[in-house]
Amino acid sequence: MDAFVNSALPVFLGVDRGRETTPPICSLEFMPASPTLWGKAISAAGQVYSDLAPSHAADPNWWTKTVLEIAVFRTSADAKATIAKLTDSINGCTMTYTDGTVSNNGVDPARYTVESRTPDGPNAISWVHTSNNIVGDEITQSPMKSSYAYRVVDNLAVFAIYHSIVPRHEASKAVDLLIANANARNHK
Repeated sequence: MDAFVNSALPVFLGVDRGRETTPPICSLEFMPASPTLWGKAISAAGQVYSDLAPSHAADPNWWTKTVLEIAVFRTSADAKATIAKLTDSINGCTMTYTDGTVSNNGVDPARYTVESRTPDGPNAISWVHTSNNIVGDEITQSPMKSSYAYRVVDNLAVFAIYHSIVPRHEASKAVDLLIANANARNHK
């Protein structure tokens, strides 16, 4: 039985409306939580955690530390279909791309490169991308990196991004925690 079946119409609350990238194949890699991927969802929501150092509080490139998004689909087949589409975007995004935002200098376009991809089972994938000209640490001039995790369980798709200069497993941990809590509450 699918978890969280609801007859409501799709509502994207706090979920990114989609991001145009150049080339377009990279748009889902940059932001999976979009109508392009989650258009069949019956409900979707997101939460942003912005525990930022004071030096980054006013920097538009550091508006968040962690993003966590969830979509509920009518069927598990609809949820699982998102994995193939997302994997195609991640694997097809083999070049440096831009998303319309600017780098730290406020002039040049921000540039990103997918640096690693890890299938985490048949319905999960994790990846890291580097922001080639967005500095994540002013002292060391280290680039900002983002670790991503995406999992599908039953009719749920859960996605997280964790921004840091050293990619870790926080995105995967956040996704796993949300899924565990959703399942525990659904089965009480």
